[in-house]
Amino acid sequence: MRCDECGRQSPDNSYRCSGCAIVLRTEAMTELVASANKYIAWSYLTSLLGFNPFAILAAVYFTRASERARFGDVETSSSTLNRAKVLFWICLGMGLVQLVSVLFFVISNSIGIRG
Repeated sequence: MRCDECGRQSPDNSYRCSGCAIVLRTEAMTELVASANKYIAWSYLTSLLGFNPFAILAAVYFTRASERARFGDVETSSSTLNRAKVLFWICLGMGLVQLVSVLFFVISNSIGIRG
């Protein structure tokens, strides 16, 4: 990666320029942190609603992705964020299936349907 300030070439996964020590990749880092932080809240909410305790694990992955982005490790942060998103959506989907199943059984028992 080439520094916009001094023009020196730094390794692609660098947080700071090796020449002038200016922070590199601030836009990508900011985008990853914002995306991870958005999903952290949803993961905890999903877990609190009883959908799936693995949603806490997704929140931990989102937190790790956010921290890695803050320290400049954009590639690792991006891959961690993608894994966390997959885990979150699986947890949410499983939770919704569970919720629909419980509602179906409650309603069917209340109106007297035997299955």
